[in-house]
Amino acid sequence: MINLKRIIYSTLLSLLLVRCATPQVVLKDRELVPAKDASERTQVWAAQTFSISQVEDQRQKPEYWVGTAGTGVRNKPTPVELERPVATVVKSQMENELKQRGLKLGNPADVDLKIKVQELEVRETRVGLAPEASICSARMEVSVEPGAKSKAKPFKWTGKVEFQNRGTLIDTTAATAATLAGCLNLMVEKMVSNGDFKQTMTR
Repeated sequence: MINLKRIIYSTLLSLLLVRCATPQVVLKDRELVPAKDASERTQVWAAQTFSISQVEDQRQKPEYWVGTAGTGVRNKPTPVELERPVATVVKSQMENELKQRGLKLGNPADVDLKIKVQELEVRETRVGLAPEASICSARMEVSVEPGAKSKAKPFKWTGKVEFQNRGTLIDTTAATAATLAGCLNLMVEKMVSNGDFKQTMTR
């Protein structure tokens, strides 16, 4: 006679072992929504259209890798990766954040942006008895190149942000995607608040 309880137990154990053996945490595109504390968006009403023609990943890291998370009961250090290369995700996220602020994509565009990703990394930390926190650090150089008809001059802007997103007492890894997306949103927020950028987009 088949022991139903034993079959159920074996199945659950197998699923748990497979899950524990997962070599990395993969952040899905659909999960990259900024955490509430990093979701502010300043509206920019500008006549100039923009494009992001190039994103270069200069981090000297694997192209999908964005950090480390502590997984499982023992908080085993586990690589965190994206579904697509970092350069591709950064382009998509920053285009979306600029559009949500009222800026319009153009082809050809009035102002072209070229981005160099110098740092983009998420990690987890805990201080004392406080809950774990998910932290993201980012640093980028953006070349702003107005078109021939613009009166603005080309310039380079460098932005650096760090964002800490509280997880839960049970699991901080679940907050990683929102932390990364929040970090990129804060980068865009800094850029659109820059005086030279605002002047370039309104000329």
